[in-house]
Amino acid sequence: MTTTEELAKFVQDVTIDGFSADTREELKMRVLDSAGIGIDALGHEPVDIVHRTVQRANPGTDCTLWGHG
Repeated sequence: MTTTEELAKFVQDVTIDGFSADTREELKMRVLDSAGIGIDALGHEPVDIVHRTVQRANPGTDCTLWGHG
């Protein structure tokens, strides 16, 4: 099993009840931090490069990138 498959399985199997209250609070902060970083990155060259690369490599697919539809 690849690392990606292992991560996907974990995400599918995990429940909120499996985490302590402290861990849930930390998780909320990490998700909000990641969202903020993603929003701040919009319009910067690396994000645009990733978007163009994905479009070229997978034309017509449903892959999306924040701020790019």
